[in-house]
Amino acid sequence: MTDFVSLKRNLIAEKERLEHLNTNLKQKFEGIVKEIASAIDYLDKTEEHFKKLEKNLTNRKNDELQLEEEKKGLLREIESLKEQIDRINLSINDEDEKIQKLTEETEQLVKTLDNKKSELSSLEQQIQTIKDSTKTKLQEKEEVKNRMNNRIQDAQKTLQQLLEEKEQDTKISPVLDFLLKEVRIDIPEVDILATLAYRNQAMGLEELKKAVSKTPPVIILKAIRNLDSKGIVKYDERLDTIEITADLV
Repeated sequence: MTDFVSLKRNLIAEKERLEHLNTNLKQKFEGIVKEIASAIDYLDKTEEHFKKLEKNLTNRKNDELQLEEEKKGLLREIESLKEQIDRINLSINDEDEKIQKLTEETEQLVKTLDNKKSELSSLEQQIQTIKDSTKTKLQEKEEVKNRMNNRIQDAQKTLQQLLEEKEQDTKISPVLDFLLKEVRIDIPEVDILATLAYRNQAMGLEELKKAVSKTPPVIILKAIRNLDSKGIVKYDERLDTIEITADLV
């Protein structure tokens, strides 16, 4: 009986041990199952991650190929730009040479212009001097002409008085006869005689024409021949000289 009770106790204890062991094993299996499930989930996620990485790697390779093509395109553009820059530099050098040449030509023109201005200024001074001299000579000529006119008028009065006192056949000087009959201030002969009297020496025809430039050359020559025919002046065509040959008073 004692053995039976002892066996029963042992069996009960073994049962409890087995039940406890079963509970522990069940818990362990559940933990293992959970771990396996977690491992499977991790593997799934890892596989998905690897797929993404593989896809990214493929995309990166494609990107690298695209970047390589873009790099080649950029290198070609850079080479083209370098060639354009070289051409532009050559063009700039040509333009610089042209600008330098134009600058030198401009400087030369400025120098020439300055010289011309200086020459023009000198010429203007000479012209002004000639104008002043001509004005003075014209004034002197006018004064001589006026004096000549006064002397002629006085001579006319004197001769008129002499004519009234003398007989009709009294001989009169050719100069006085011409002045009495034809003298007028506005005729060319008076201008010619005034000029010759002022110079008080023989003059060339061209010189006389310049001195009495207001009178046309044809009229001057005609007047000289007229005075020469009356014996008032002598016109030597061979020597081209004209001079007064008779006294005016």
